[in-house]
Amino acid sequence: MIVALALWVTASTLLAWGTEKYNDLIYGNPRIYQTAYVVGHNRDSEAHPSHFLALNLHGQVIIVEFPAGDPTKSIDYVGPALIAVGDEKIPILLSFSDVNHDNKVDMIVHIQDKVVHFCNSGARFTACH
Repeated sequence: MIVALALWVTASTLLAWGTEKYNDLIYGNPRIYQTAYVVGHNRDSEAHPSHFLALNLHGQVIIVEFPAGDPTKSIDYVGPALIAVGDEKIPILLSFSDVNHDNKVDMIVHIQDKVVHFCNSGARFTACH
């Protein structure tokens, strides 16, 4: 029984360590995720989609949008603050879908098991109500 417990603790520790090293390799430190998607801002298109950076900066979620890939028109969005110990290591992921069924693509921010929606106003994203 003690050997099984020791193996379980060792395996759990190695899994946590491996997950953190994987996230360091994929998302860096601070955690940064990037993607591109056509959301209808600044006349973006398949040839020139909007580019997004999602950043976890010391537990503060920040998303930067470059509409149609144009850095001179960048828009910053501030997401929730993450306050638990270790939250600064969580990768912030983005996906896009018409959440409120208004025929505009909305931004969905994934923070582990939490989801935050930003609705598309046509020119930028705003907090969904």
